[in-house]
Amino acid sequence: MSKKIVYLLFVLTAGLAACGKNADHDGAEAHADESHAPGMVELNQEQMQLMQIKIAPPDHRRLEGFLAAPARIEALPDKIADIGTLISGRVSKIFVIQGQRVKQGQPLLEIIGPEIGEIKGEYIRTRAALELARANYERQKKLLEENIAARRAFYEAQAAYEEAKAAFSAADQKLHSIGISDEEAQRITKSIALESGVKTHLERKILASLKITSPIDGMVGRFDVKLGQLVEPNTDVMEVVDIRRVWVVADIYEKDLSIVRLGQRVEVVTEAYPNAVFPGRLEYISPVVEKDTRTVKVRSTVDNPDFKLKPEMFATMRIFSEAIQPSIVVPESAVENDGKNEFVFVLAPENKGADSDGAGDGDAHYTFRQVLVKTGKRKDGFVEVLAGLKGDEKVVVEGAFFLKSELMKESLESEEH
Repeated sequence: MSKKIVYLLFVLTAGLAACGKNADHDGAEAHADESHAPGMVELNQEQMQLMQIKIAPPDHRRLEGFLAAPARIEALPDKIADIGTLISGRVSKIFVIQGQRVKQGQPLLEIIGPEIGEIKGEYIRTRAALELARANYERQKKLLEENIAARRAFYEAQAAYEEAKAAFSAADQKLHSIGISDEEAQRITKSIALESGVKTHLERKILASLKITSPIDGMVGRFDVKLGQLVEPNTDVMEVVDIRRVWVVADIYEKDLSIVRLGQRVEVVTEAYPNAVFPGRLEYISPVVEKDTRTVKVRSTVDNPDFKLKPEMFATMRIFSEAIQPSIVVPESAVENDGKNEFVFVLAPENKGADSDGAGDGDAHYTFRQVLVKTGKRKDGFVEVLAGLKGDEKVVVEGAFFLKSELMKESLESEEH
Protein backbone atom coordinates (compact mmCIF):
# COMPACT_ATOMS: atom_id res chain seq x y z
CA MET A 1 0.00 0.00 0.00
CA SER A 2 1.57 3.37 -1.02
CA LYS A 3 2.20 6.17 1.43
CA LYS A 4 -0.32 8.45 -0.31
CA ILE A 5 -3.16 5.92 -0.11
CA VAL A 6 -2.38 5.09 3.49
CA TYR A 7 -2.23 8.77 4.37
CA LEU A 8 -5.67 9.43 2.79
CA LEU A 9 -7.14 6.59 4.83
CA PHE A 10 -5.46 8.06 7.87
CA VAL A 11 -7.03 11.47 7.25
CA LEU A 12 -10.46 9.90 6.75
CA THR A 13 -10.17 7.86 9.94
CA ALA A 14 -8.98 10.90 11.85
CA GLY A 15 -11.92 12.90 10.54
CA LEU A 16 -14.48 10.30 11.60
CA ALA A 17 -12.85 10.09 14.99
CA ALA A 18 -13.10 13.86 15.30
CA CYS A 19 -16.85 13.77 14.54
CA GLY A 20 -17.37 11.26 17.32
CA LYS A 21 -15.46 13.38 19.74
CA ASN A 22 -17.62 16.44 19.00
CA ALA A 23 -20.54 14.64 20.70
CA ASP A 24 -18.86 15.30 23.98
CA HIS A 25 -17.86 18.97 23.69
CA ASP A 26 -16.24 19.26 27.11
CA GLY A 27 -14.19 16.10 26.61
CA ALA A 28 -13.11 17.24 23.16
CA GLU A 29 -11.78 20.52 24.47
CA ALA A 30 -9.80 18.75 27.17
CA HIS A 31 -8.46 16.27 24.65
CA ALA A 32 -7.53 19.02 22.18
CA ASP A 33 -5.51 20.83 24.81
CA GLU A 34 -3.45 17.67 25.36
CA SER A 35 -3.05 16.29 21.82
CA HIS A 36 -2.31 19.57 20.08
CA ALA A 37 0.70 20.50 22.18
CA PRO A 38 3.53 21.81 19.98
CA GLY A 39 5.48 18.96 18.44
CA MET A 40 3.06 16.31 19.72
CA VAL A 41 0.93 13.84 17.75
CA GLU A 42 -1.61 11.43 19.25
CA LEU A 43 -2.95 8.28 17.55
CA ASN A 44 -5.41 5.61 18.63
CA GLN A 45 -4.90 1.88 18.18
CA GLU A 46 -6.78 1.78 14.86
CA GLN A 47 -4.68 4.60 13.41
CA MET A 48 -1.47 2.91 14.58
CA GLN A 49 -2.38 -0.23 12.68
CA LEU A 50 -3.57 1.65 9.60
CA MET A 51 -0.33 3.65 9.41
CA GLN A 52 1.74 0.54 10.19
CA ILE A 53 3.60 2.45 12.86
CA LYS A 54 6.46 0.50 14.38
CA ILE A 55 8.37 1.43 17.51
CA ALA A 56 11.83 0.27 18.62
CA PRO A 57 14.68 1.51 20.81
CA PRO A 58 17.81 2.94 19.13
CA ASP A 59 20.68 0.58 18.43
CA HIS A 60 24.36 1.01 19.34
CA ARG A 61 26.88 0.39 16.56
CA ARG A 62 30.27 1.44 15.29
CA LEU A 63 29.53 2.88 11.86
CA GLU A 64 32.12 3.31 9.13
CA GLY A 65 31.55 6.59 7.38
CA PHE A 66 33.54 8.53 4.82
CA LEU A 67 34.71 12.03 4.14
CA ALA A 68 34.19 13.03 0.50
CA ALA A 69 36.78 15.39 -0.95
CA PRO A 70 37.28 16.84 -4.44
CA ALA A 71 40.28 15.27 -6.17
CA ARG A 72 42.13 15.08 -9.46
CA ILE A 73 44.10 12.37 -11.22
CA GLU A 74 47.86 12.70 -11.74
CA ALA A 75 50.42 10.48 -13.42
CA LEU A 76 53.15 9.11 -11.15
CA PRO A 77 56.25 11.34 -11.51
CA ASP A 78 58.46 8.43 -12.58
CA LYS A 79 55.83 7.21 -15.06
CA ILE A 80 55.63 10.27 -17.28
CA ALA A 81 58.36 11.23 -19.76
CA ASP A 82 58.71 14.31 -21.96
CA ILE A 83 60.34 13.32 -25.24
CA GLY A 84 62.75 15.71 -26.91
CA THR A 85 66.32 15.94 -28.14
CA LEU A 86 69.58 17.34 -26.79
CA ILE A 87 70.87 18.23 -30.25
CA SER A 88 69.47 20.02 -33.28
CA GLY A 89 68.14 18.03 -36.20
CA ARG A 90 65.28 17.54 -38.61
CA VAL A 91 62.71 14.79 -38.17
CA SER A 92 63.34 12.14 -40.82
CA LYS A 93 61.15 9.33 -39.47
CA ILE A 94 58.26 8.94 -37.01
CA PHE A 95 57.74 5.41 -35.74
CA VAL A 96 54.67 5.81 -33.50
CA ILE A 97 51.26 7.48 -33.41
CA GLN A 98 49.38 9.16 -30.61
CA GLY A 99 47.76 6.68 -28.23
CA GLN A 100 50.11 3.84 -29.16
CA ARG A 101 51.53 1.60 -26.44
CA VAL A 102 55.35 1.54 -26.44
CA LYS A 103 58.09 -0.30 -24.57
CA GLN A 104 61.18 1.10 -22.90
CA GLY A 105 63.93 1.52 -25.54
CA GLN A 106 61.50 1.44 -28.47
CA PRO A 107 62.31 4.03 -31.19
CA LEU A 108 59.85 6.92 -31.35
CA LEU A 109 61.36 9.14 -34.03
CA GLU A 110 64.59 9.75 -35.93
CA ILE A 111 66.35 13.04 -36.60
CA ILE A 112 69.25 13.91 -38.90
CA GLY A 113 71.78 16.73 -38.71
CA PRO A 114 75.44 17.55 -39.38
CA GLU A 115 76.26 18.00 -35.70
CA ILE A 116 75.11 14.43 -35.05
CA GLY A 117 77.50 13.19 -37.74
CA GLU A 118 80.37 15.17 -36.26
CA ILE A 119 79.84 13.71 -32.79
CA LYS A 120 79.56 10.15 -34.11
CA GLY A 121 82.54 10.60 -36.40
CA GLU A 122 84.66 11.93 -33.56
CA TYR A 123 83.68 8.95 -31.43
CA ILE A 124 84.67 6.49 -34.16
CA ARG A 125 87.99 8.26 -34.91
CA THR A 126 89.04 8.49 -31.27
CA ARG A 127 88.10 4.90 -30.69
CA ALA A 128 90.19 3.75 -33.66
CA ALA A 129 93.06 5.95 -32.48
CA LEU A 130 92.78 4.46 -29.01
CA GLU A 131 92.98 0.92 -30.34
CA LEU A 132 96.05 1.84 -32.38
CA ALA A 133 97.76 3.59 -29.48
CA ARG A 134 97.01 0.67 -27.16
CA ALA A 135 98.51 -1.83 -29.60
CA ASN A 136 101.66 0.29 -30.02
CA TYR A 137 101.96 0.72 -26.26
CA GLU A 138 101.67 -3.02 -25.66
CA ARG A 139 104.26 -3.69 -28.39
CA GLN A 140 106.77 -1.16 -27.03
CA LYS A 141 106.27 -2.50 -23.51
CA LYS A 142 107.05 -6.03 -24.64
CA LEU A 143 110.13 -4.91 -26.60
CA LEU A 144 111.38 -2.96 -23.58
CA GLU A 145 111.00 -6.01 -21.35
CA GLU A 146 113.07 -7.98 -23.89
CA ASN A 147 115.69 -5.16 -24.04
CA ILE A 148 115.04 -4.74 -27.75
CA ALA A 149 113.45 -1.27 -27.83
CA ALA A 150 114.77 1.94 -26.37
CA ARG A 151 113.14 3.27 -23.18
CA ARG A 152 112.39 6.55 -24.98
CA ALA A 153 110.19 4.81 -27.55
CA PHE A 154 108.27 3.13 -24.76
CA TYR A 155 107.61 6.43 -22.97
CA GLU A 156 106.46 8.03 -26.20
CA ALA A 157 104.09 5.13 -26.84
CA GLN A 158 102.82 5.36 -23.28
CA ALA A 159 102.16 9.10 -23.59
CA ALA A 160 100.36 8.63 -26.90
CA TYR A 161 98.21 5.91 -25.34
CA GLU A 162 97.19 8.13 -22.40
CA GLU A 163 96.39 10.97 -24.80
CA ALA A 164 94.25 8.65 -26.93
CA LYS A 165 92.37 7.45 -23.83
CA ALA A 166 91.58 11.04 -22.81
CA ALA A 167 90.39 11.94 -26.32
CA PHE A 168 88.18 8.86 -26.54
CA SER A 169 86.70 9.47 -23.07
CA ALA A 170 85.68 13.01 -24.09
CA ALA A 171 84.14 11.77 -27.36
CA ASP A 172 82.35 8.93 -25.55
CA GLN A 173 80.81 11.31 -23.03
CA LYS A 174 79.67 13.65 -25.79
CA LEU A 175 78.13 10.73 -27.69
CA HIS A 176 76.19 9.61 -24.64
CA SER A 177 75.10 13.18 -23.91
CA ILE A 178 72.93 13.21 -27.04
CA GLY A 179 71.20 9.97 -25.99
CA ILE A 180 73.23 7.21 -27.65
CA SER A 181 73.70 4.06 -25.56
CA ASP A 182 76.76 1.80 -25.41
CA GLU A 183 74.95 -0.81 -27.50
CA GLU A 184 74.11 1.74 -30.20
CA ALA A 185 77.68 3.00 -30.19
CA GLN A 186 78.91 -0.55 -30.78
CA ARG A 187 76.55 -0.92 -33.73
CA ILE A 188 77.73 2.37 -35.22
CA THR A 189 81.36 1.28 -35.01
CA LYS A 190 80.67 -2.07 -36.66
CA SER A 191 78.59 -0.49 -39.43
CA ILE A 192 81.33 1.84 -40.65
CA ALA A 193 84.86 0.87 -41.73
CA LEU A 194 86.51 4.17 -40.96
CA GLU A 195 89.88 3.10 -42.26
CA SER A 196 88.51 3.06 -45.82
CA GLY A 197 86.64 6.31 -45.32
CA VAL A 198 82.92 7.06 -45.26
CA LYS A 199 82.14 6.33 -48.86
CA THR A 200 78.54 5.06 -49.15
CA HIS A 201 75.28 6.97 -48.76
CA LEU A 202 74.23 4.46 -46.09
CA GLU A 203 77.34 5.15 -44.05
CA ARG A 204 76.78 8.91 -44.27
CA LYS A 205 73.16 8.44 -43.21
CA ILE A 206 74.14 6.29 -40.24
CA LEU A 207 76.54 8.96 -39.09
CA ALA A 208 74.05 11.84 -39.48
CA SER A 209 70.97 10.18 -37.91
CA LEU A 210 69.86 9.77 -34.33
CA LYS A 211 66.96 7.68 -33.05
CA ILE A 212 65.02 8.98 -30.05
CA THR A 213 63.74 6.11 -27.89
CA SER A 214 61.21 5.82 -25.08
CA PRO A 215 62.75 5.84 -21.59
CA ILE A 216 59.75 4.00 -20.08
CA ASP A 217 56.91 1.63 -20.89
CA GLY A 218 53.72 3.54 -21.53
CA MET A 219 51.38 5.18 -24.00
CA VAL A 220 52.12 8.05 -26.37
CA GLY A 221 50.12 10.97 -25.03
CA ARG A 222 50.84 14.50 -26.20
CA PHE A 223 52.08 14.40 -29.80
CA ASP A 224 53.42 17.55 -31.47
CA VAL A 225 55.79 16.50 -34.24
CA LYS A 226 55.78 16.07 -38.03
CA LEU A 227 58.20 14.99 -40.74
CA GLY A 228 60.78 17.60 -41.72
CA GLN A 229 60.28 19.56 -38.51
CA LEU A 230 63.41 21.15 -37.08
CA VAL A 231 63.73 20.24 -33.43
CA GLU A 232 66.00 22.16 -31.11
CA PRO A 233 67.62 21.03 -27.86
CA ASN A 234 65.26 20.89 -24.86
CA THR A 235 62.16 21.13 -27.06
CA ASP A 236 59.59 18.46 -26.13
CA VAL A 237 57.78 16.97 -29.12
CA MET A 238 55.76 14.21 -27.45
CA GLU A 239 54.98 12.57 -24.14
CA VAL A 240 54.95 8.97 -22.98
CA VAL A 241 52.82 8.19 -19.93
CA ASP A 242 52.29 4.97 -18.00
CA ILE A 243 48.89 5.17 -16.26
CA ARG A 244 48.52 1.57 -15.12
CA ARG A 245 48.81 3.14 -11.66
CA VAL A 246 47.98 6.77 -10.92
CA TRP A 247 48.01 9.27 -8.10
CA VAL A 248 44.74 10.67 -6.78
CA VAL A 249 45.32 14.00 -5.03
CA ALA A 250 42.54 15.49 -2.90
CA ASP A 251 42.08 18.69 -0.89
CA ILE A 252 40.96 18.30 2.74
CA TYR A 253 39.73 21.27 4.76
CA GLU A 254 41.76 21.84 7.90
CA LYS A 255 38.64 21.35 10.07
CA ASP A 256 38.49 17.72 8.89
CA LEU A 257 42.13 16.86 9.62
CA SER A 258 41.27 15.24 12.95
CA ILE A 259 39.50 12.36 11.20
CA VAL A 260 42.17 11.78 8.53
CA ARG A 261 45.20 9.56 9.05
CA LEU A 262 47.65 7.53 6.99
CA GLY A 263 46.54 4.05 5.98
CA GLN A 264 42.80 4.80 5.88
CA ARG A 265 40.79 2.99 3.23
CA VAL A 266 40.06 5.12 0.18
CA GLU A 267 37.63 4.85 -2.71
CA VAL A 268 37.87 6.98 -5.83
CA VAL A 269 34.82 7.64 -8.01
CA THR A 270 34.29 9.79 -11.10
CA GLU A 271 31.36 11.26 -12.98
CA ALA A 272 32.65 9.67 -16.18
CA TYR A 273 32.37 6.15 -14.71
CA PRO A 274 29.78 6.34 -11.90
CA ASN A 275 29.66 2.55 -11.42
CA ALA A 276 33.43 2.11 -11.22
CA VAL A 277 35.15 2.29 -7.82
CA PHE A 278 38.94 2.47 -7.54
CA PRO A 279 40.21 1.34 -4.10
CA GLY A 280 43.37 2.48 -2.37
CA ARG A 281 44.95 3.61 0.89
CA LEU A 282 45.79 7.09 2.10
CA GLU A 283 49.58 7.27 1.78
CA TYR A 284 50.42 10.96 2.10
CA ILE A 285 49.17 13.93 4.11
CA SER A 286 50.86 17.24 3.35
CA PRO A 287 52.50 18.95 6.34
CA VAL A 288 51.49 22.34 4.90
CA VAL A 289 48.11 24.09 4.84
CA GLU A 290 47.45 25.93 1.58
CA LYS A 291 47.28 29.60 2.46
CA ASP A 292 44.54 30.65 0.03
CA THR A 293 42.18 27.66 0.28
CA ARG A 294 42.89 26.56 3.88
CA THR A 295 43.13 22.98 2.64
CA VAL A 296 45.67 20.19 3.02
CA LYS A 297 46.62 17.91 0.15
CA VAL A 298 46.34 14.17 0.64
CA ARG A 299 47.21 11.42 -1.80
CA SER A 300 46.52 7.81 -2.68
CA THR A 301 47.90 5.54 -5.41
CA VAL A 302 45.30 3.39 -7.16
CA ASP A 303 45.46 0.68 -9.81
CA ASN A 304 44.10 1.69 -13.21
CA PRO A 305 44.25 -1.49 -15.33
CA ASP A 306 41.64 -0.36 -17.87
CA PHE A 307 43.14 3.15 -18.22
CA LYS A 308 39.80 4.76 -17.29
CA LEU A 309 41.46 7.32 -15.05
CA LYS A 310 43.25 10.00 -17.07
CA PRO A 311 45.71 12.63 -15.80
CA GLU A 312 43.95 15.91 -14.91
CA MET A 313 40.55 14.17 -14.68
CA PHE A 314 38.37 15.34 -11.78
CA ALA A 315 37.27 12.77 -9.21
CA THR A 316 35.94 12.37 -5.68
CA MET A 317 37.99 10.70 -2.98
CA ARG A 318 36.09 8.96 -0.18
CA ILE A 319 38.22 8.58 2.94
CA PHE A 320 36.68 5.97 5.24
CA SER A 321 36.91 5.92 9.01
CA GLU A 322 35.26 3.81 11.71
CA ALA A 323 34.23 5.22 15.07
CA ILE A 324 36.26 4.03 18.07
CA GLN A 325 33.20 3.91 20.35
CA PRO A 326 29.69 2.63 19.45
CA SER A 327 27.23 5.35 18.53
CA ILE A 328 23.46 5.66 18.87
CA VAL A 329 21.96 4.67 15.52
CA VAL A 330 18.41 4.46 14.14
CA PRO A 331 17.08 3.24 10.79
CA GLU A 332 17.14 5.88 8.08
CA SER A 333 13.34 5.54 7.86
CA ALA A 334 13.10 6.97 11.38
CA VAL A 335 14.64 10.33 10.45
CA GLU A 336 12.54 13.03 8.82
CA ASN A 337 13.30 16.68 7.99
CA ASP A 338 11.31 19.83 7.33
CA GLY A 339 13.88 21.50 5.11
CA LYS A 340 15.70 23.06 8.04
CA ASN A 341 16.00 20.46 10.77
CA GLU A 342 16.15 16.69 11.09
CA PHE A 343 13.97 14.99 13.70
CA VAL A 344 12.55 11.69 14.93
CA PHE A 345 9.34 10.82 16.78
CA VAL A 346 9.64 9.38 20.27
CA LEU A 347 6.88 7.64 22.24
CA ALA A 348 5.99 10.01 25.07
CA PRO A 349 5.63 8.80 28.70
CA GLU A 350 2.01 10.03 28.94
CA ASN A 351 0.51 7.18 26.90
CA LYS A 352 -2.99 5.96 27.86
CA GLY A 353 -3.32 2.21 28.03
CA ALA A 354 -0.65 1.70 25.37
CA ASP A 355 2.33 -0.58 25.55
CA SER A 356 5.62 0.78 24.31
CA ASP A 357 5.89 -2.01 21.72
CA GLY A 358 2.76 -0.76 19.93
CA ALA A 359 0.36 -3.31 21.37
CA GLY A 360 -2.57 -2.29 23.50
CA ASP A 361 -6.28 -2.48 23.99
CA GLY A 362 -8.76 -0.90 21.59
CA ASP A 363 -8.99 2.33 23.65
CA ALA A 364 -5.22 2.83 23.76
CA HIS A 365 -3.82 6.14 22.65
CA TYR A 366 -0.25 6.80 21.65
CA THR A 367 1.37 10.18 22.09
CA PHE A 368 4.49 10.92 20.07
CA ARG A 369 6.88 13.78 20.63
CA GLN A 370 8.95 15.38 17.86
CA VAL A 371 12.66 15.41 18.83
CA LEU A 372 15.26 17.37 16.87
CA VAL A 373 18.42 15.37 16.18
CA LYS A 374 21.85 15.92 14.69
CA THR A 375 22.92 13.08 12.42
CA GLY A 376 26.31 11.79 11.33
CA LYS A 377 27.51 8.78 9.37
CA ARG A 378 25.18 6.57 7.34
CA LYS A 379 25.71 2.92 6.45
CA ASP A 380 23.63 -0.14 5.59
CA GLY A 381 20.33 1.68 6.14
CA PHE A 382 21.29 3.14 9.54
CA VAL A 383 22.14 6.69 10.48
CA GLU A 384 24.23 7.87 13.43
CA VAL A 385 22.52 10.21 15.91
CA LEU A 386 25.11 12.60 17.33
CA ALA A 387 22.70 14.63 19.48
CA GLY A 388 19.02 14.56 20.52
CA LEU A 389 18.66 11.00 21.84
CA LYS A 390 19.93 9.38 25.02
CA GLY A 391 19.60 5.85 23.67
CA ASP A 392 16.81 4.48 25.89
CA GLU A 393 13.82 6.06 24.10
CA LYS A 394 11.16 4.27 22.04
CA VAL A 395 11.55 5.66 18.52
CA VAL A 396 9.18 5.40 15.56
CA VAL A 397 11.24 3.38 13.07
CA GLU A 398 8.50 2.91 10.47
CA GLY A 399 5.70 5.32 9.62
CA ALA A 400 7.46 8.52 10.71
CA PHE A 401 6.46 10.09 7.41
CA PHE A 402 2.76 9.95 8.39
CA LEU A 403 3.41 11.47 11.82
CA LYS A 404 5.30 14.28 10.10
CA SER A 405 2.38 14.83 7.73
CA GLU A 406 -0.12 14.93 10.63
CA LEU A 407 2.11 17.35 12.53
CA MET A 408 2.26 19.67 9.50
CA LYS A 409 -1.54 19.43 9.05
CA GLU A 410 -2.17 20.41 12.66
CA SER A 411 0.30 23.28 12.33
CA LEU A 412 -1.58 24.63 9.30
CA GLU A 413 -4.92 24.31 11.08
CA SER A 414 -3.56 26.22 14.06
CA GLU A 415 -2.42 29.06 11.81
CA GLU A 416 -5.86 29.26 10.16
CA HIS A 417 -7.55 29.63 13.54
